[in-house]
Amino acid sequence: MVAETELFTKIRVNGGAPAVFPAPAAVDEAPSGEPHVQHHQSQAQVELLLHYRQMRDGLASADDPFRLAMPAYGLTPAFLAAGDLLYAAAADSMAARLAAIAAALEATEQQEAAERLARTSYAAFRRVARTIIRSAPGRLSLKLDENPPLAKEAFVQSAESALAVAQSEPYATLLASATFDAARVAETLSAIQRLAVFITARKVAAKSAKHATEARDGAMDELRVYVQQVRADVSALLRLNPHLRAPLGF
Repeated sequence: MVAETELFTKIRVNGGAPAVFPAPAAVDEAPSGEPHVQHHQSQAQVELLLHYRQMRDGLASADDPFRLAMPAYGLTPAFLAAGDLLYAAAADSMAARLAAIAAALEATEQQEAAERLARTSYAAFRRVARTIIRSAPGRLSLKLDENPPLAKEAFVQSAESALAVAQSEPYATLLASATFDAARVAETLSAIQRLAVFITARKVAAKSAKHATEARDGAMDELRVYVQQVRADVSALLRLNPHLRAPLGF
């Protein structure tokens, strides 16, 4: 996995300690080019949501003189309402990503189960076919002298083509005489085709999880910028009005 890179925004307010909000790590790409997403929620993003709530509650419960001065420094009801919308969008995007990650994990598990069944069924077909198919053309057509591909999609393609040949004559009759009749060949082919379906489903779910992660990170970035603006406005208010007390959260 590509090493994560964290970008930090540090803001000093009224001489206090810096508020540090790490930007979310970028979504990695797997070596195969398939989308890969982190499973765990960024703690920094959780803390950003908590910090926003603390700031918002602090402004709502500030002393009257402070609240009366707020509009002159950009802290208007409309500006604060816009922040609430950004907060809601960020929280919703976090929940949506969690659901998308869970769906991607479930799709991966389904694909793995389908692959185990498909490879086991196909291995059984090959073992039986090798005992009855002796001619060089037949062994070549059924791919009996080569190992099945390790890559999932290549395996599906290779197995499907071999099983299609197995359903034709003279191979269908030969296989049936060795307990691998048409129904069993069709069942094996069905297992291969189910794997193909789950491969596609996993790709779709992984792409959705990747997009959900990007959407979450975008929403968090917008909220992070908004928090910076609020802190800057409150800092200016306090510097120019030293007689006022800083609200909770600042």
